[in-house]
Amino acid sequence: MYYQIIQCSLVCKDTIFRFIPLLLISIFLVYPTEIYAQNSQVSISVKNVSLKELLTNIEKQSDVRFSYIEKNLDHKKDITINIQDEPVERLLDRILPGKGMEYTRTGNTIAVKLIQTQKDKLKKVNGTITDNRGEPIIGANVVQKGTTNGIITDVDGNFSLEIPEGATLVISYIGYLSQEIHTGNQSILNIKLSEDTQNLEEVVVVGYGVQKKINLTGSVENITGSDLAKKPVGQTSMALQGMSSGVTVQQTSGQPGKDNGTIRIRGIGTLSSANPLILVDGIESDINSVDPSDIESISVLKDAASAAIYGSRAANGVILITTNRAEKSSFKVNYDNYIGWQSPTSMPQNVSGYDHMVMINEANRNVGKVEPFTQEYIDEYRKNSPSDLYPETDWRKVMLKEKALQHNHHVSINGGGEKVSILGSLSYLNQDGITINTNYERVNLRLNSDINLHKRLSANFDIYFMTDDNATPSAGMPWYFLNRYPNNLQGKNEDGSWGIGWDGTNTWAQENDGGMTHEKNYSANINFKVNYQPVDGLNLSFQYAPKWNFIHYKKFGKTVNLYYPSGDLYNPTPYRANMTEKYSKNVTNNLKALVTYDKSFNAHNLSLLAGFEQIDFRGDWLNGFRDQYLLENYEVLNAGSPANQAATGSASDWALRSVFGRINYNYNQKYLLEANIRYDGSSRFAPGLKYGLFPSFSAGWRISEESFMKDIEWVNNLKIRASWGKLGNQDIGNYPFVSSVSLGMDYVFNGAVSAPGGAVTDAANPNITWESTAMTNIGFDATLFSKLSVTAEYYVKNTSDILLKLPIPGTSGLNPAYQNAGKVRNKGWDITLRYNDRIGDFEYGIGVNLSDVHNEITDLAETGPYIYDRTIHKEGYPITSLYGLEAEGLFQNADEIKDHASQFGTILAPGDIKYKDQLTIDSDGDGIMDKADGIINADDRVIMGDYMPHYTYGIDFYGKYKNVDLSFLLQGVGKADGYIDQQGVLAFYMGGTAQEWHKDHWTEENRNASYPRLTFNYPNNEQVSSYWIRDASYLRLKNLQVGYTVPNRFVKKVFLDYCRVFFSAQNLFTITSFYDGFDPEAPIGRGDFYPMMKVYSFGLNVKF
Repeated sequence: MYYQIIQCSLVCKDTIFRFIPLLLISIFLVYPTEIYAQNSQVSISVKNVSLKELLTNIEKQSDVRFSYIEKNLDHKKDITINIQDEPVERLLDRILPGKGMEYTRTGNTIAVKLIQTQKDKLKKVNGTITDNRGEPIIGANVVQKGTTNGIITDVDGNFSLEIPEGATLVISYIGYLSQEIHTGNQSILNIKLSEDTQNLEEVVVVGYGVQKKINLTGSVENITGSDLAKKPVGQTSMALQGMSSGVTVQQTSGQPGKDNGTIRIRGIGTLSSANPLILVDGIESDINSVDPSDIESISVLKDAASAAIYGSRAANGVILITTNRAEKSSFKVNYDNYIGWQSPTSMPQNVSGYDHMVMINEANRNVGKVEPFTQEYIDEYRKNSPSDLYPETDWRKVMLKEKALQHNHHVSINGGGEKVSILGSLSYLNQDGITINTNYERVNLRLNSDINLHKRLSANFDIYFMTDDNATPSAGMPWYFLNRYPNNLQGKNEDGSWGIGWDGTNTWAQENDGGMTHEKNYSANINFKVNYQPVDGLNLSFQYAPKWNFIHYKKFGKTVNLYYPSGDLYNPTPYRANMTEKYSKNVTNNLKALVTYDKSFNAHNLSLLAGFEQIDFRGDWLNGFRDQYLLENYEVLNAGSPANQAATGSASDWALRSVFGRINYNYNQKYLLEANIRYDGSSRFAPGLKYGLFPSFSAGWRISEESFMKDIEWVNNLKIRASWGKLGNQDIGNYPFVSSVSLGMDYVFNGAVSAPGGAVTDAANPNITWESTAMTNIGFDATLFSKLSVTAEYYVKNTSDILLKLPIPGTSGLNPAYQNAGKVRNKGWDITLRYNDRIGDFEYGIGVNLSDVHNEITDLAETGPYIYDRTIHKEGYPITSLYGLEAEGLFQNADEIKDHASQFGTILAPGDIKYKDQLTIDSDGDGIMDKADGIINADDRVIMGDYMPHYTYGIDFYGKYKNVDLSFLLQGVGKADGYIDQQGVLAFYMGGTAQEWHKDHWTEENRNASYPRLTFNYPNNEQVSSYWIRDASYLRLKNLQVGYTVPNRFVKKVFLDYCRVFFSAQNLFTITSFYDGFDPEAPIGRGDFYPMMKVYSFGLNVKF
């Protein structure tokens, strides 16, 4: 049935999405009215009551709520009625006109006001709002107290509002203290707002709740939705880059749908997954599944004190995302969009076909091999290319687009009354690729509802749906071949047919006509929460959130015929089309129950939290394969031949059950204490070891609140804090405590009879348990001169019981089991500075964040080192250190070669890389290597560098002058080692071509060259060595945005409330010493990366 549902959804998706905008609007327009109409009949029998008493009686019997100015009501007790099941509107129509009143209804809210003949009592008030320097405040809220009658100030700080005589106005603006103004008989007001220098009421989201920022004792970084709006990106993870100290976001691909960033919070503390826990409205989610425009705030929990409440899932840090919720107001519509063009930040350039032949001849000649091209052919090629006989194909030019389109649209509707308020949003992202037939589409639909059932009972009901489609050629991405294809190959013949390419491999043809791969993802979740406050200070909440994820993967590879220039078919083998199709289903259930209690007495403030949480997961997948398709346009699995068919599938599940609590105490918001504890039970561990305890303790002292600090006016806030806590990691596979059995391992009896069987392949470890992390953090926060804020922190993070596969005797016939053995330490610091000010009409702010972490493996349980192609895990060094030979430059003459150690048994020549002969012999038996062996081999490998970036930083600026705003973000890394190898930097690697920079190679006339002498299939110069390491530090203008807010006098003429247009650019320029053609943000590998994208966008923000 599940697969039938999926198939139906695939057919119906496009039709459904056509109706989503209409459906969304209908929900907002109809839903509140229908709910409240159900309870709009009353039965009343009263005698001699006032109008106010009657309205109160109506409220008790229905969901209707009245708003009115009490002084305008007739207080005579002269109303007597006796009605049964009469609609509220009909009753009001009979009663109010006799009292000189009328009403209007919005949802369940009925506004009772003086009738038209009484409106001469209203008056118009004009005013100007300024700051303490006399500068106008733009966008301040001016609202009649107790009503929704209000307006915002214009670019000159002016406002005009019609209010009743004697009404009170409430003036508010972010960063300033609110004021209440009793208008009396005044009609012109000049109001000055004072800055809220300490911002005492600012709250940030923390684990299972919120806290005042000034009372935090843990390390929490807060990023607002307005911060994210300055960076129009497709993947939310990239919006975090450069925004928070201690948080490293590294992007290694610009491919649509895959251009997300890898997030690391304060280093890497494990040899397995180091991804942080991501929670969206309390539910674990993929950060990139959330549209940035739907986000109200992001909190990054960086230390154990703030993250311990999440226990076994928090060892790598926690990111809490809170989505936007509705305002209690009339319905409003916001529309945001941008359209942009992408182009690569950099790409390597291969040499021309002519240069390729000249250089590869030289490379073969240098190693004593026959030159593959005669001089006669090269001369003819130079004269007659491009042609069928002398092809010249610029593979990057024909296979890549110069620019690719990207556009995003986001519309939201929000509003409601005191009982129900709703926010719905619909967003659409379309991101084209610079490669052929590459595209990514995503649709997000969100509906957040807040329901006040009673003054002590409320509920939230949220629905979220996301679908995306990642389309790529079935042949995959072309980057592996683009770095290798020589230009003297025939990509396309003169008659338009596909050429034979490189010995029958023509990626250009495959990208165009070789079929497509589509990976479609469908995600949906419901988040239902009930809050009940039985008495003041005590709150009970229950939350249930099921989540479904379906993936449909379909790859159909078609036959592409290649031809010789003569027209003869190169690959005559028929029916080679093949198809792979996969369905997967994941279901996660999340159940939470919380109790919180807040109490203040005298100067003591106490907050308690206790909770229970249970999460269970079930995943299933099914995969099928067939080939030899007769009809290559009939992409149905059953249409292929069963001869080579394959079918696989599996299922997995896990569960987590937890109880947790928190105690938070402060004395007069001066002395701060907090303790957290979580007790987690995981199905991933054996009985008796399933549960782990994760506590944390923290304290803070707000020195600025002491009496001896009161005379130091320039210190607005000064706090020191310290914390310690223990975290866990249970992301270690589902069943590591039991053995793995592989089926299908048949056994032959009597040499003829084959019987089905199975065998144990992996050893089990019933004693396996949590990886645990203990973290100590100290820091201080300061606000100075009401403008400058400073935060500095130092931490030590020790992770123990890291899972390692320790060696076991080979006679066991089993793969070794994971054991808790390794230890890793991260030590680092974070600094964040922020300065905000205003000079006349120009307001601005600048922020700087800088952080570094030193990572070290401290224990591998007397095993290791663990060596890979170019990296190593070794005690005393960082995780994934670069490992290879130490290069000492290039040999310059034969004497240097004669006096040097032998290298790989090859005949060396000047221009070859010279490697250092390390001390590998203990000549006197004292345990210290003190002599070289005269041979360069694997024993001479050393730690060459550090894979991790150091001194990561971000510098952001925001400025606004009247209607013009400007923001930019500079982001970078102060120290990093980069290593590109294989076809990324080696000329003619595996028969490939060369890049333009290889022309600067060693010759007798060019001894200071950047590249060794040209060689072909020559091991000495292709070794993993420090010769290929480059400085991968960089400074990048990550984002630049210039906006213009259209003045209200023009906006109102087209029935809008707000309109802003902007230009934005991403990855505008990069300053680096890294390899030309490669991006320093992806500094490790063989160079077959999808390049990072430079994006120029134009956008629009509209409200109405």
